Amino acid sequence: MKKLVIIVCPIIDDFAEYFRGYCMSELTEKKAEKCEQRYFVVKNHEEQYSIWPTYKSIPKGWVAEGYSNSKEKCLSYIDKVWVDMRPLSLRKKMGQMDTKEG
Repeated sequence: MKKLVIIVCPIIDDFAEYFRGYCMSELTEKKAEKCEQRYFVVKNHEEQYSIWPTYKSIPKGWVAEGYSNSKEKCLSYIDKVWVDMRPLSLRKKMGQMDTKEG
């Protein structure tokens, strides 16, 4: 018995255009593996970054950063923009401590 897999791939690289259209392809599992999965770069309230598959709804507490691409390109983007790995609350707390000491 063959399995039917439906893959949703954005037809446009631009994030703003993402919701305007999809290419719907009915593929066998083998062909589905060849379709490059796309991801959103997402960020939470602590300014921590992650990636999320474009075919899934972004979970509560996370927002899209406006960039979507392959997994490798999204991770490369995160490497460039996430220069301080400390959560925002810790950075603020340490900033307050520095102000009091100075």
